[in-house]
Amino acid sequence: MDGLPVAVIKHSLTNEELEALFGEDGFKQLPDEVYRRYGFTPAKAEAEEHHVKVYAGRKTDEIVKAPHPESLLRGSLVSPSLEAAVMNAKYVNAVSLYLQEQEFERYGLHISRQNMANWTIQCADRYLAVLYDYLHEKMYGYHVLQADETSVLDGRLAGSKSCIWVYRTGRMYTDRQIVLYEYQRTRNASHPREFLKDFSGICVTGGYQVYHTIENEREDLRTAGCWSHAGWRFDEAVKALRGVKRKDSRAYLALTMIQAIYREKKQLKELSP
Repeated sequence: MDGLPVAVIKHSLTNEELEALFGEDGFKQLPDEVYRRYGFTPAKAEAEEHHVKVYAGRKTDEIVKAPHPESLLRGSLVSPSLEAAVMNAKYVNAVSLYLQEQEFERYGLHISRQNMANWTIQCADRYLAVLYDYLHEKMYGYHVLQADETSVLDGRLAGSKSCIWVYRTGRMYTDRQIVLYEYQRTRNASHPREFLKDFSGICVTGGYQVYHTIENEREDLRTAGCWSHAGWRFDEAVKALRGVKRKDSRAYLALTMIQAIYREKKQLKELSP
């Protein structure tokens, strides 16, 4: 509970109640019994109605408006606090826009998920793209990056897939972690080629060939394999064997060595460089 604001709620008896129990002047007050518990106030929805004072000169045609906050999106009902709540629910708490729509209905707000999607896309383009580009440029100052990609159903056509690429700084940079996601419609090599074009150093990846293709095109970029991805192949080989042959196989030996590396990593992870 440290750091939380404290709302003191007092409970007492009236003088009449005390006199009925102890008689007149028959009691004294002891130190309070104090206990704590968490309180929670559910989200509150309200309509913000901004009244902007407008002034005009008596002898001039000049008109002046009082300072007031700019609209987050011109002509839209969305406020910064509302869009922040939508983004937090969607991307931090994994609450879909459909479920948020239902929750807003319970508060008496009729906000469609289509509106929330449009607000989020526009705000991301207008306000967050600048931060994304800044962090992308900052990544180029690191010596080790990690990259991975995964296919996702995109809804364009039945069964069609797009790709989410993720790039992050190495875990040794504990004080300045950067993680960036990039949506692309394909897994083409042109996408990591463009993202990593100004990066010089080591990129730790899985076994996807496009990273090696880019490495062969440049002298200032090296790729390093991921032990986790390598372990999958050896694990599959071990599972394909039967009986005693498993522990006598080279695949089993390789798997145990990889597991030993991860045990050491776990012990060393919390140590400073």
